[in-house]
Amino acid sequence: MKFLVDENLPPVLAEKIRQSGFEARHVNDFGNTSSISDNALRKLSLHKDWIIITRDYDFVRSYINRKVPEKLVYVYNLQSRSAIIESFEKHWQQIVDALKEHELLELNHEGLKIHF
Repeated sequence: MKFLVDENLPPVLAEKIRQSGFEARHVNDFGNTSSISDNALRKLSLHKDWIIITRDYDFVRSYINRKVPEKLVYVYNLQSRSAIIESFEKHWQQIVDALKEHELLELNHEGLKIHF
């Protein structure tokens, strides 16, 4: 599995994912993030098989309407950097296991929810 962490999440999240043995990049790794549109990220996810991790609900709408990106982890109601990192660390194995069979996951203050 390969993960693409959107600009609205901390870059350290990509580093934590790499430390767990998976390929991961933060949007900042591509240079000037202002030049990378959501559509470009969706295309990149399709062509490179990246699983997008984001707080941007537009990606959820895009998944529901067009199944793009093919796999998505949507993060919401986790406001601080530390809350995001702690939640990912707590649920990381569940996320990895769920993504083997499911396409849309939601991570929030209540835990991990599997949608599709």
